[in-house]
Amino acid sequence: MERGTLCDGSVYVAVGGVVEATSSCELLDLLIQGITPGRTLVVDLTAVTHADETGMAALAVAYRIASLHDGELRVLGCTGEAEQVLAAHDQLGGLEWPW
Repeated sequence: MERGTLCDGSVYVAVGGVVEATSSCELLDLLIQGITPGRTLVVDLTAVTHADETGMAALAVAYRIASLHDGELRVLGCTGEAEQVLAAHDQLGGLEWPW
């Protein structure tokens, strides 16, 4: 996982490899650290090779926390398994993902 700041002040987090139960706590910690009131947290999932519900739940939690702090979370490069899991959360949980 890689973290940085974009020229507009948004925090950028690049996630790669496997995003599942074994890495979800680390991912959530990194995402929470990147939440800044009034700013955007950009999460790039382009390099994710495998994802499950537990791993993607970290995104849902971070999304809600960012919303509570007048921030937002944007997801980039969400394809394959990650996209399928988030789409299932959309249908079941009513989350509106910003992609």
